[in-house]
Amino acid sequence: MFEKYKTEIIKQFAYAKENDTFGIFNNLTPAECRDYFALLYDNERLTEDDKSVMRSFFKTKEGENLKTAINNCKLSSFRPVISFLKQETESEHKVRINLAAILVDFKIRPFNRFSKEFALTTDLSNNLNNEEDNRIVTISSEKEKEKEDDEREPTEPILVITGKPEEPSKPKPSIVPPNPSWFQKYSISILIGTIILLTAIIGINYFTTEKECMAWMENQYEEVNCNILNENPNIIVIPKDEKLIENFKKIIPCDTTPYEKNGKACLWYGKSENGNEYEFFTFHGVHPETGKTLKEVTATIMNNYGKGPCQ
Repeated sequence: MFEKYKTEIIKQFAYAKENDTFGIFNNLTPAECRDYFALLYDNERLTEDDKSVMRSFFKTKEGENLKTAINNCKLSSFRPVISFLKQETESEHKVRINLAAILVDFKIRPFNRFSKEFALTTDLSNNLNNEEDNRIVTISSEKEKEKEDDEREPTEPILVITGKPEEPSKPKPSIVPPNPSWFQKYSISILIGTIILLTAIIGINYFTTEKECMAWMENQYEEVNCNILNENPNIIVIPKDEKLIENFKKIIPCDTTPYEKNGKACLWYGKSENGNEYEFFTFHGVHPETGKTLKEVTATIMNNYGKGPCQ
């Protein structure tokens, strides 16, 4: 059983090398073993059985802290453990083997625990096998007995009837129409309801969006039906903008018309569509007819192109 224990530890060491989280198992050294055991102690990953094994291995004195014993141990004491894991040497030293089990994190440790669980598993397996064998023997015996009983039963005479016996008429299966599913039963109602719902949605959308456009009307923007292009293709229709409808106006300035407030422009200008004159607007943006960006009115523009005294 001890050989089985050692074999399982060697398998766990191979697994640890493939999943080397700490980067020590593929090039295991005595110093790394010492540091790793110190890390296990600091992280409280040792069971009471583990601590007992380590106290024996590190020859911890009574009252001495285990961490101190780990740090003060001779590095050469780890060489037999490493040689065992690498299968370079054999070992029958249980303390070393148990320490190797801690190092590779073999779960069923130490050997005392492994031997108990292994024995329990073996007994259970043997019991199951014995029960299966007994069950097979019992079934076989019952079959033999049935065979013997059959052989002892007298054979009844067989009555031979010549001619073809009249076959009983088979009742014709009644055809029952399948029950219509819920969807089939109400499919027409569902279709009509869907059409009504779509019509309502389209109608609501039409009446709520038909005036979501605006157009330039001589000196200001006005809200219009988006389909007005069908009636007058010369009108430029753009998406509705409440700020432009409220604030964007074309005016004829006079000498008292302000062109800035608190240092910020409040009047803008641009050339007319025919390019013959400047036109003035009360909001920034683009010229509604030419599409060119409006400029801020300055004192020079106001003096040169303003329309004189206000009436």
